[in-house]
Formats: sequence, C-alpha cells, structure tokens
Amino acid sequence: MAQWCATRSDVAPASSGEGQKAEGEEKEGVTIICGRTSGAPAAPFLTNINVIDLRRFFDMIKYMKKNFISAVINILILCIVVFAVSLYFIYDSQLIGPVILGLSLLCLASLIPFKISIHTIWADIVFGVIDNGILAILAIFGGQMAGVIGAIIGGVVGNAITDGIAGIFEGYVAEKMRNKNISDQRTMLGSAIGKMAGCLLGAGIVLIIASLLNF
Repeated sequence: MAQWCATRSDVAPASSGEGQKAEGEEKEGVTIICGRTSGAPAAPFLTNINVIDLRRFFDMIKYMKKNFISAVINILILCIVVFAVSLYFIYDSQLIGPVILGLSLLCLASLIPFKISIHTIWADIVFGVIDNGILAILAIFGGQMAGVIGAIIGGVVGNAITDGIAGIFEGYVAEKMRNKNISDQRTMLGSAIGKMAGCLLGAGIVLIIASLLNF
C-alpha cells in the first residue's frame, strides 16, 4: 500500500481504480490531494498539463536552435563580404571610407528579412560607432607618429579605452529607450549585426574625414 500526495491546484489525482482511494481539501487557495493505492504510487508530474509544458519547452529549444543557426550563417556571410570588399579597396584611400560606410548599411539591410526593427538595436549601433570611431582615430594618429607599430599600439590602446566609453553610452541609450517605453528587446542576430554595423559606420565616417583632411 503506497501513499501519494499533490499540492498543486492544477494537478488531478491518478484515475481511480481498484484498491485506490483519494481525498481532497482546500487550504489557502491550494488543493491538497492525498490518497492510497495498492499499486505503484500516483505520479502527479505525469499529468497532461506537464506534458504540454514539456512540449512548449522543446518547441522553445527548437526555435532557439533555428535562430542560432540563422544568426551564425548571416554573420558568416557578412564577415566574408566585408572582408573581401575591404581588401579589394584597401589601397584606395579615397574610396575606402565610403565603401565601409556602405557595408554598414548592408549589415542593417540584412535584418529586413528577419523583421528586426532598428529601434531594438539602436543601443548596439551607438556602441559600435563610438567604439570603432575612436579606435580608428587613435590608430590613424598612432600611424602618423610611429608608422605600423604606432597604428597597432593606437588600435590596441584605443580598443581598451573605447570599450569602456562606448559601454557608458550604450547603457545610457538603452535606459533612455526604456524610459520612453520603446522596446529594446535584443536577439542574438540583432545585437551582433547592430554592433557590426555601428563599428563599420564609425570607422567609415572617420576614414572619410581623414581622407578629406589628407591624413
């Protein structure tokens, strides 16, 4: 003779059968169901409600897996395109700035099939613009002062500095959007593309200005 007990209001006792008896009572809005059975103890976790919960859980896992694969494929394609195009125009100081600026717009356009609004990634774009924009400025000045080594040091030091500065502005923009009841719910793809587009946008603007000033 085994005894079982369930305290959830949405759990029903096992179906009645030979040698099984159950009683229920209400206490503080929770149904307490207890009983005894001559066979195996009842298993409240095997109810229809929990089966539905498990199905929803596995559906969510499949959805996340599908989104992850889509995000990785999109990012890889964009990385290849950005690298190839930048490499092609690397020696053209007059065009490299506008080209990188155009690549940032291409990144944003890649979000259209996924129906991701620019409002949800605005904080990521701001982060990228400030991060890579200041980094490009320091790399240019480092290159002017000490050649390739100066550019590398300027980029490394600039990256460390700009991450902190850009993080402040990213948080500020995110808080401001929430205060205005503008949704900034982020996704894997949206956050990745937002930062990528922002970095290209910041670098493109700096390179255009540097080209106009004959740096």
